[in-house]
Amino acid sequence: MKKWTSATFFLPFLIFFVSCGGGGDGEEQVVSTPDTTTPPATDTGTTPPTEEDPTLTIDSLNVPVDFDWTTHKEFQLELLLLGANDTPLAGTKINIYDKQTQNDDEAKPRYQLLFSGVANSEGKILLNHSMRKEQTELYVKEASSSNNELLLLDLQNLSQEEKSITFTLYLN
Repeated sequence: MKKWTSATFFLPFLIFFVSCGGGGDGEEQVVSTPDTTTPPATDTGTTPPTEEDPTLTIDSLNVPVDFDWTTHKEFQLELLLLGANDTPLAGTKINIYDKQTQNDDEAKPRYQLLFSGVANSEGKILLNHSMRKEQTELYVKEASSSNNELLLLDLQNLSQEEKSITFTLYLN
């Protein structure tokens, strides 16, 4: 049987490292590094600084004092679910949707489920909700209904100061 020595074992590794190491013949290897300089600015439609005003700063912008920076509004939505003879519909499950259009195509809306809730013993569902400030509609559907019709909740008159709105829904 052939006896393996440590030189026989390490010889292939030594050959591999010498062949991949660049030879060590004194040549300096050139390594390219990525360019980290800032590319020239593209035209963004803003007026570039002029010789009269070489710097354009955020402090030079004129923003009205009463400008509203908020992007969302928060409010409490209360739904009162009533049936025949104004009877509270306790235990009724309701789904609330947001309408989303693709490419602003009103003919092909999609509805995203925002919230599902079950009415309490008084027939009420309370929801603390935050939505985009420009959004003015939510849609409601009874979850167990075979009817695919969505009821519109018009939030257009909900001002930023109002923190609560109540809708009474009569379901059959």
